[in-house]
Amino acid sequence: MNASAHRRGFYRSVWRWHFYAGLLVMPLLLVLALTGAVYLFHDEIEDTAHASLRFAPQRSADLPLSRLIAAARAAYPGEVTRIDVPADPRRTAQVFVTPTRGEPLRVFVDPGSARVHGAFVYTHTLVGFADTVHGSLMLGRVGDALVELAACWALLLIATGAYLWWPRGRGWRAALWPDWRARGRGFWRSLHASVGAWTAALIVFLILTGLPWAGVWGDLL
Repeated sequence: MNASAHRRGFYRSVWRWHFYAGLLVMPLLLVLALTGAVYLFHDEIEDTAHASLRFAPQRSADLPLSRLIAAARAAYPGEVTRIDVPADPRRTAQVFVTPTRGEPLRVFVDPGSARVHGAFVYTHTLVGFADTVHGSLMLGRVGDALVELAACWALLLIATGAYLWWPRGRGWRAALWPDWRARGRGFWRSLHASVGAWTAALIVFLILTGLPWAGVWGDLL
């Protein structure tokens, strides 16, 4: 086999790896992108959906944390595991309560008056659902492993895509900008390559900064 035939064979092999990697991971990456976008705006979403819980009359001073905890436990009996006190004087504190029965609650208490505004189960909210799906696909450790595997395969997808995209004599302009004159599959291939080139670095950054939160990579770091 001459060098030219060897290069063509290697190119086809890389193309197959790129295709199968995309086929396997793109559905999961789409889910991660959508749920990550929801979580990115979690404060704005929860402020809109749960305004009556998250906001209180502006105050000049806060009561002791023991008063807030006692108020939360009186309204929702159980074990208090955490309390988040906001810096914004217009917001309520969140008291995390594990009740004797049922799922963990987030109880919202006015830090100025200790009035309990209510509570919700975090995983039953839109943001909580997105958070759980983003981390584990709601499948526990198995889902966490699938998300981590998809992220690693996405790195292979980008590496093989970069090899296929490399200009090889056709010029950087053609590699970085889509061919608007092309038609059919040629146009979509050009658009795919140029968009991938511009977004690859950002995608790699997001994957590498997300993997430390995963099960295997997280334990190694």
